[in-house]
Amino acid sequence: VRHDDSYSYQIIEKVIENIIPKLIRHENELKAVIPVLKIFSSIVLDVPEHRRLALYTKLLQTLGPDKFLWPFIAVLLEHQIMIKKKQQKQTQEDLPPRLFFALLLAKEFDLKTTIETTNSLLLYLKSLPMIITEQGGSSTSETIFCVKTHTNFQLRGFKYTTAVFLKYLLESKEVLRKAQALKDTDEVDFQSLISNSLLLIPIVTKHHEANNQGEKMTGLLLQHLYDVLEAAIALLSPDMLLVFVEKLIEHESMHVRRKALEIFNWKLELNFFDSCDHDDLLRLLKPLRTICRGISNESRVSIEEVVQQSALNSIKILSRKFSQESTDAFVKVLQELTDLLSENEKIKK
Repeated sequence: VRHDDSYSYQIIEKVIENIIPKLIRHENELKAVIPVLKIFSSIVLDVPEHRRLALYTKLLQTLGPDKFLWPFIAVLLEHQIMIKKKQQKQTQEDLPPRLFFALLLAKEFDLKTTIETTNSLLLYLKSLPMIITEQGGSSTSETIFCVKTHTNFQLRGFKYTTAVFLKYLLESKEVLRKAQALKDTDEVDFQSLISNSLLLIPIVTKHHEANNQGEKMTGLLLQHLYDVLEAAIALLSPDMLLVFVEKLIEHESMHVRRKALEIFNWKLELNFFDSCDHDDLLRLLKPLRTICRGISNESRVSIEEVVQQSALNSIKILSRKFSQESTDAFVKVLQELTDLLSENEKIKK
């Protein structure tokens, strides 16, 4: 691969064209492909720079980027954290070469592939433990990140590096441009992108707080996961975000509901939804009222109660903005909430 000549390059291309398709016909295609991805990951910096992007783009196009871009990125980042270096700077210009190349490669594909790759990486991070409790055992080439052969420091480093990659990918002008040019929003699973971010954040937060915020890298990971969430939201138009908020405030996870309402209230205060049809905004009154009906007299403060308070705040902001032009809609809401709150002993106190 170090030979910078057309003949050597053509040989590698022929290997990709003839061998790789046989692997993806394997019964367990991911396990069959991961060892090959690890080989290509280990030699990535040996490939001449001017041929590197074209070669690896061809590799992923042959494999199928929707399925195999994310494991290749993960393998590339796992390889990066095994290199002992001082803590890297966080500006994109100073990223380690493998991480920088991972970004270049990911931007070569369409937005649908980018979002699916991001979703898969978030789900993979969620599948990994926060702490490795058992170590020892033989390493396997069929596993992206083998927890039995890595340290807790390496585990935190892998999660952190992956979050950095996702942050810079979603914030890139190339991805933003593709999102702005998007016509059929149904093809791109933005809803899973936001909900997967929202599901991962409380897991990391809980671990960070349980350790008295003593793990610096976990704190940085949490910060970057919030950056990923904000970058994902920035890709959405007001109408798109409104659709996803409407779905997410009825999500089975209370943590997702809570954050979705916080995002909605924040954007609502910033007049982000001013271009939306007002009827679409007022349609949210129904699920918001449903959430508020669950207010109870229990003295403990639960995540459900926080969600209900956020829903009340949403109704308050909507009322302030639209009650004059949609009086009838808010009269009914006001009467229902007044009856509900007057019966609630805790709120009376």
